[in-house]
Amino acid sequence: MRVEWYKKTLLNIHFDHHVGPNTPVGGGADPDEIASLIAPVKPGFIQYHSKGHPGWTNYPTSLGGTPPSLVKDALATYKKASEKLGVKFTVYYSGLKDEYAAREHPEWRRRNVEGGFIGEDVLCPNSGYVESRVLPQLKEIIEKYNPDGFWFDGDCWSVAPCYCDSCRKMFMSIHGVEPPKNPQDPLWKAWMAFHRKSFINYLRKCAEFIHKLNPNCLFTSNWSFTMRMPDEPLEFIDWVSADISPTHGPLQASFEARFLSTRGKPFDLMTALQAFTWGNTTPYPKYPIHLFQEGAVIMANGGKWFIWVNPLEDDSLQPSHMRTVAKCADFAYTRAEAFEESEPYHEVALLHSALNFYETGNGLYDYGRVLDPLRGAHKALQELHYLFDIVDEKTLLARLNSYKAVILTEQSFIDETTVEALMEFTRGGGVLIATGKSLVNNVDKALELFGLKHLEFNAISRGWIPFRGEKILINKPWHRPLLNEAVQILPLSTSEKEALDSETTAASMNKYGSGRAVYIASDIFGAYWFEQYPKIREIIGFILDHVVAKSLELEAPPTVEVVLRRKSDSLLLHFCNLSVYKDLSGNSFYVEDIPPIKGLKFKLKLKKKPVELRLIPPESSIKWRYVSNILEAELEELKIHSAVKICF
Repeated sequence: MRVEWYKKTLLNIHFDHHVGPNTPVGGGADPDEIASLIAPVKPGFIQYHSKGHPGWTNYPTSLGGTPPSLVKDALATYKKASEKLGVKFTVYYSGLKDEYAAREHPEWRRRNVEGGFIGEDVLCPNSGYVESRVLPQLKEIIEKYNPDGFWFDGDCWSVAPCYCDSCRKMFMSIHGVEPPKNPQDPLWKAWMAFHRKSFINYLRKCAEFIHKLNPNCLFTSNWSFTMRMPDEPLEFIDWVSADISPTHGPLQASFEARFLSTRGKPFDLMTALQAFTWGNTTPYPKYPIHLFQEGAVIMANGGKWFIWVNPLEDDSLQPSHMRTVAKCADFAYTRAEAFEESEPYHEVALLHSALNFYETGNGLYDYGRVLDPLRGAHKALQELHYLFDIVDEKTLLARLNSYKAVILTEQSFIDETTVEALMEFTRGGGVLIATGKSLVNNVDKALELFGLKHLEFNAISRGWIPFRGEKILINKPWHRPLLNEAVQILPLSTSEKEALDSETTAASMNKYGSGRAVYIASDIFGAYWFEQYPKIREIIGFILDHVVAKSLELEAPPTVEVVLRRKSDSLLLHFCNLSVYKDLSGNSFYVEDIPPIKGLKFKLKLKKKPVELRLIPPESSIKWRYVSNILEAELEELKIHSAVKICF
């Protein structure tokens, strides 16, 4: 398989250089000097730009877009550096964002409903741009540079409804009418599906073209098949990749990695060497420990660490930047044994249904508030130290019997087959937890599952949960359940006055067959994501602990992420310290120091006694014993990342 070499990598480097007409491309690029600066890193591959979003190329192209100021073929220089290093070489290519092509061919641009252009550089995959510019350029790059892979950018996250002549005619040929103009139109969902299909067709066309020219050349598209595009990864995608927030990325890295690690494709996440907010702040290099936190979370969750480095304007490299990358490599490689190929071994599943995502979001690759319930659930479970995955429907069905509990966070639309499987799972002894409007498309089955007579939606604008001597506001609409067989776990009050009694139910539990079904009558996870109030997390923990028998008990702050992965002869228990010493105000996203966590204790249920526990890396000590099918251990100190290898 062509992807095998990629799977053996651990840390790789992306050199990011979007050039303009006046950029002295390649002017300072020397392959020997570049290779000498990269050598201490020992990456699996390096990646360099062929064409960025401005559309100007980093090499002399015959297809238009060579910068007048180009001094030297920088793509060839970085390719030569990779050969000197004996590592693989992949090429960055800006796909559906190309400002040069947009100016040269306005007929290729996306148009809004009024017929005006969308942005300055956004192109339509149905316009002829792909056939006339992209495919010929890919052929040119493959023939001249023979890369080992392509990393496309400007793709799924740039997709928007397009009213160009090509899209309008194609939609009319299918549906017999003009495309709808607003989301209230009955055909709007079909219009969104048309654009999703057009995008998939574009990816397939590019990937199959590349694979035909070079069957060993890999293909991926930035952010495709991640949380914002939960379609099943298709056969032509060789790996999944995304560049996460360049500020402080551990939380987003975990959110994506816990989903990508279940998708059946190798994956990486890209962290920026420099911290900045998109277009708003000056980029400054991160401290190494800042990067270590990000890389630890990615690799602990089974991903490859892709580090984004910006060359200088003349394509030379800053030695201090490369010294930082070398420190990242040392951090990764001293833990290489812990990051060998393995699979997640978790007991709780968060469902991310593609059907629900496209029905309740904007119908495209929405990374906005539609994901907030899942973001909140992820953050809460992470901080409560649950062992959990985020899964799509197909993966859930395949792995359902391996989970103790499944959580539905505002998953209103779920395939009928999945609903039936969840009912059977619960009947057989599993735990199902649902919030708010989950399963509203199957309301009769929801009432049966959760032991309710009736459910009045949006009955209460906001509610307070009496909890441990006070009332905690959950500032979301609440639904009013009328309990049948279900029993109340937590009440709900419509008044903040602690002296007043509660009027209805916040959370209930129903015995369903041998299992239990819990219903929380509001979007409590979305509330937690928005408010970040710790006592909301405590309420969530109280409800979960009421019904889920955890295999892992961890005495550690909520800033410790825990991941359990399995190999054929061992388990790998990862601990990532996400604590920081920092001011919480303003744009304070630079991590300067990380407080170590002393005396981290855990208990893990195991059916078999381990023969050995090894700490990777051995920078601390661990004491352990095995009593009555429970492994009890204490880690002397957790700095940034440690993995406990449990050998059998």
